[in-house]
Parts: sequence; C-alpha cells; structure tokens
Amino acid sequence: MTGSDGWGNRAVARAYELLENGDESGAEAVLRRLVESGDPSDAPDAAASLGSLLQRRGDIAGAREAFQYAVDSGHPNYAPRALLALGLLSQEQGDLAGAAAALRDALARHHAPTTPLAAFALGLVLEELAEPAAAIDAYRTAVQTRDADYAPPAALKLGTLLAAAGELEQAARALEQATGSDDGYVATLASLRRGEALVALGDLAGAAESFREVAGSDAEFAPKGACSLGEVLVAIGDDASARGPLEAAFSSADPEARPRAALTLGSLLVREGDLAGAITAFDEATRSNFPAIAESARDALDELRSTQRIPLPPEASAFLTYFTRATPSH
Repeated sequence: MTGSDGWGNRAVARAYELLENGDESGAEAVLRRLVESGDPSDAPDAAASLGSLLQRRGDIAGAREAFQYAVDSGHPNYAPRALLALGLLSQEQGDLAGAAAALRDALARHHAPTTPLAAFALGLVLEELAEPAAAIDAYRTAVQTRDADYAPPAALKLGTLLAAAGELEQAARALEQATGSDDGYVATLASLRRGEALVALGDLAGAAESFREVAGSDAEFAPKGACSLGEVLVAIGDDASARGPLEAAFSSADPEARPRAALTLGSLLVREGDLAGAITAFDEATRSNFPAIAESARDALDELRSTQRIPLPPEASAFLTYFTRATPSH
C-alpha cells in the first residue's frame, strides 16, 4: 500500500502520536515500515522523521543513513529538509566541511521553508572555517528572506562582519535591520554594534542614539552602551549629559566598560575641577587589564602630579600626596 490511498499520511501521523506519548520504539517501527514501502512521497517523509528520531536518541550513524535516504529520493520537499538536517548534524559533530557542503546543497534546492535556517547556519559554519567573505554572502541570503526568526540574527552577524571588513555604511544598514528583532538580545547587541559603526563613520549624534538604547536596557552589555554613550557625549562637548552614563558604567562590574568609563570620567572631572574624584577614577583605570587604558590613566595621573594646573582643594591634595608616595616614579 502506498500514499495514494492515504495510508502513508496516516502512518506518519500515527508515528507522531506515538512520539508525543513517549513511545519512541513504536514510532520508529512505524517509520521504518513506511520507509521500506518505497513510496516516492511517504517514504522520504518517514525517512526524514526517522532521522530526527534517531539523532535525538544518539544513533548518529542511523540518523545520517535515514537523512541520506530522503536526500537521495530527490523529493522537492523532504530532500532539502534532510539536507538541512544533515548540515546541522554535521556542524554539531564538528564536521564543518561536511556541514557546509550539505547546507550549500540545501540552498541550491531553492526550498523556501528551509532557506532561512540553512543560510544562517551556513554563515556560522563559514565563519568557523575562517571564510568571512563567503559567510557574508550566506548571511545576506538569510536577511533577504525576511524570516522573523533568522533574518534579524543574520543581519547582526552580517553587520559585524561588514564592519570588520571596513564596509561601515553597509554594516550600519544591516545592523539597523537587526535592531528591529523581536529578540531583545539581538536587537540590543545590534544597537551597540551600530553605534560603534556610526562612531567610525563620524555620525556621533546617530551613535549616541544607538548607545542610549543599549544603556537603557537590562542587557548584560548595557554598561558598554552607557560607557560608549558617555564617551560620545564628551566628544560632542556635552559633559553635563555624559556624566550620568559614565558614572553608571563606572559603578558596574563590566571588566571593559568600568575602566574605560573611569578614564573618560577622570578627564571630565579634571575639567570640572574635581581633582579628588579624577584621581579616584584614574587610579581605578590603572588597574585595567587593557594595557592602552591603564597606560593612558597612568599618563593622566602623571600629568596631574606634574602640572597641577587646577588648584587643589584640601581633600584632593591629600589624595594626590598619597598617590605620589604610593606610585613608583616612571
């Protein structure tokens, strides 16, 4: 009996029912019988489902065999699905070359339902293979699908790679697309990366807008957004507005944002005449694990010690005296 009388569809439905009830062995038996039937439509469907079942059970060899059966069938729906599954399985198993080949084959079938994930996964694989130009093409394909699940993270990855390649305008456009994601993590990280691209392009006002979105979020990298916002506002000349986000970043535990904010905040406090606060901020920045930040902070402290261009209030003088005694000469 074949799919022409509906038996195949009922059998696949029965297999799914058994799976939902936790009877994997029963489901496997039904699917294997359907594969053995050789029906040109139902057998590839069952093979793809059997492959997924076997993969979940840890039978990788069996899963590959089942997926390959569906691929070899050439079925316009189940062959691309099986190729996608093979690509993801190969990626999971560390076979990046095999994953790339299967995912490329899946995309070549022009099967709309599998294209978004296949293109996004291919981009990830190609990044791991150190092929950024090819990864950019794959991410572009995923973005062009406008798929709600995979286009936004693909746009984030695309923008990040374009920025690294110096294509800043294209990067900013891709990242702007990603900021519309329903996934808060993707949207907020895209805003951070977009802000960085806009800084490099000299659009400080646009960068401030992007960083403000990040700074006001509850994302783990909100301190980086606050620090970057403060730095941009200082560059614009708006010290008054910069102090809040810089202090927020300075009070965080972020290993990068805290010392960066301390360095910029110290300079701001020097301009305000608060040398005690500046010394505290610079001293914190000298402890940074980022050599450029630590060195800049030490240079700033050296300049304060040597010039004292701004009169020191008594409490600041005490800080400076302590620092001078505690810090080896350069």
